[in-house]
Amino acid sequence: MLRKGSYWDRLKQADLIIGGINFTSNYMWVPFPRNGYTPSDLINRESAQSIYGLTLETLKIHWDALGILAEHTFMWPDPRDLMYGGSKLHLSQNINKCSEALGVPFPVIATVSDPLKVLQDIQGGAVDAILKREYSNASLHVFTKYTPDATERLMKALADEKQAYSPIHEGPFPRPMWIVQSFSSPLQHLGEIRAFVVNGSIINILTTTQATSLRPLPINSSVWSIFPTFHN
Repeated sequence: MLRKGSYWDRLKQADLIIGGINFTSNYMWVPFPRNGYTPSDLINRESAQSIYGLTLETLKIHWDALGILAEHTFMWPDPRDLMYGGSKLHLSQNINKCSEALGVPFPVIATVSDPLKVLQDIQGGAVDAILKREYSNASLHVFTKYTPDATERLMKALADEKQAYSPIHEGPFPRPMWIVQSFSSPLQHLGEIRAFVVNGSIINILTTTQATSLRPLPINSSVWSIFPTFHN
């Protein structure tokens, strides 16, 4: 996004700009080349491509330009809100506050400084929990006691993460946090449920499991029984 020229001037004059980057994805992920990596394929080099086809330098330029643009016109969603929205930890904190206000229980979530040690405790049965990472919408960063090849997968994920985030110790793109929460057995067959609530009514529900992608869930009495507070 160039910060000069007639195109940039027209953008600044707009009443509303809609769009943004989905930071709930693993947005700094780099696909593995068929022929393997070369020294020039580091995330900080021009040849590296993120999930959006952006290098680290280009991503910084886009972010700076979005910030300047937001000072001149109204953007929806605000890029800073999108960054917060990509953090499972930030979202969990908000849901926890809402749950406390409604008087309903919410699972305890804590940050993890040594994800490998926590995974070993989970796999060994010492802890009945789920380990996962923020800024990721894939099962690549979710580990339970049933996850196959969990240690190898986690080590690969940590190596990729170090490669991507090490060049930027400070700045707008924080290194994702690993978090742990209590394990819920229905996740094995029901998966996660995402409810879209507008004016107190559920307008759509999506479920996701490790074996399937996001899929609509029919809104019926059995679903309402899961969300009695919203329904009433």
